[in-house]
Amino acid sequence: MRPQILFVLMVGAVVWLIGHTITPRPVADRATPPAAKPARRQVIVTATSYAKGDCCEWRDGSVVYAGGPPWVGTIAVSRDLWRLLPMGTRVRILGWSYVVRDLMGPTVHGRRIDIYAPSVSYALRWGIRRVTLEVL
Repeated sequence: MRPQILFVLMVGAVVWLIGHTITPRPVADRATPPAAKPARRQVIVTATSYAKGDCCEWRDGSVVYAGGPPWVGTIAVSRDLWRLLPMGTRVRILGWSYVVRDLMGPTVHGRRIDIYAPSVSYALRWGIRRVTLEVL
């Protein structure tokens, strides 16, 4: 009986070997690059920062243009950017994420944003900058 078992094992091995050498295997096509992530929209804007504090009584940050209190991590955009960045849009500026929460006043034109800062000293250090805003 042993020669029969040995014969069956050898036939099975040959069948397995033929099946794996003849059957085509899917080969990765190296000519096509991997799918790239879609490019995110980037816009160059003029960014200013403001905060609630003693030095800014005329704009103390207690109520935003659309109504309600502002909070850190939110921005207001000018009317020229409102179609591109409607309320609730998430954006990234210098590695930090923000949410569009407000529309700037009617007299502000151009590509401008206001960033609500955690403190007056931070807002003063920020000043006015030209930054690249990335829409997430």
